[in-house]
Parts: sequence; structure tokens; C-alpha cells
Amino acid sequence: MTKHEMNEDELQYLNSLTKITPSEQIVDDLFEHRSFVRIDKFFFTTDNKLEKVRLSLDKKHVMGSKDIKYIMDNGTLVAFIPAHTKPKYKSPSEVFYEAFG
Repeated sequence: MTKHEMNEDELQYLNSLTKITPSEQIVDDLFEHRSFVRIDKFFFTTDNKLEKVRLSLDKKHVMGSKDIKYIMDNGTLVAFIPAHTKPKYKSPSEVFYEAFG
């Protein structure tokens, strides 16, 4: 199994769990008196492969982000940023006709 397939399996698993509505209490629970927390971010590369990075974010950035999803995984609070849909690349003609069509 490749790294990209493992990332796809992990993202699919995380998305299958019940989401928790974000609140100040949830964010406090996530930080547990730490200054920074590491959050996985999934994204598609230009060749449509799913990658994952770990971001170190402070409370201000976490509170301000609308992209972060919160879930409970076996009793543990988990936060992650899911990948948006795979990008659809447009030909130069498609871009032209959309702009001037």
C-alpha cells in the first residue's frame, strides 16, 4: 500500500466518524494547557495524489479556522483539516470561454 493510499484510507476513516460542533470548550480540550497543537491537513497535489502534513497552530488560529473538523476517535478528541475535492484542471480554451463566453 502506497503512502497516498494510506492517506486516502485515513481520511476516509476520519470522515466516517461523527463530527463534533466546534466550541470554545472543544478547543480548550484539544489544547490541554499547551500553547500549540499539531493538526493534520490533507490536500491534493497537482498530480491528484493525497498528501498529509502536520501543522502547528496556536489557539488564535484554531479558533479562527472554519476548515478544522473535530471528531472523537475511540474516546480521543481529534482535529484535522480534510482535503477539498480533487481539483479539475481546465484547458486554456475552457478558461477563455468561461471568462469571455
